[in-house]
Amino acid sequence: MTLIECKPFGAIDSRIQYYLDLNRLGRAIVRNATTVTRSTLLDLLLAARDDGLLEYTTNGGRVQSILYGLLREAPSLWTDTSPEAV
Repeated sequence: MTLIECKPFGAIDSRIQYYLDLNRLGRAIVRNATTVTRSTLLDLLLAARDDGLLEYTTNGGRVQSILYGLLREAPSLWTDTSPEAV
């Protein structure tokens, strides 16, 4: 049973829905820095972009928020920290 099915507090706050979506779309996988790869991150980002369960806004803000949230979980996967990059 999920939080959405229980609805113990009535309507779900948008922040709660954001974290539910983020968790559903791979937050735990991305946070595991020992096993996740750039390829895995890219697959998760593409899946989130194409997810049909996200509430779309007219400018795609919900999808962008989720993508940004996944990126924030593991910046070392998508940033270049080599000395040549500076």
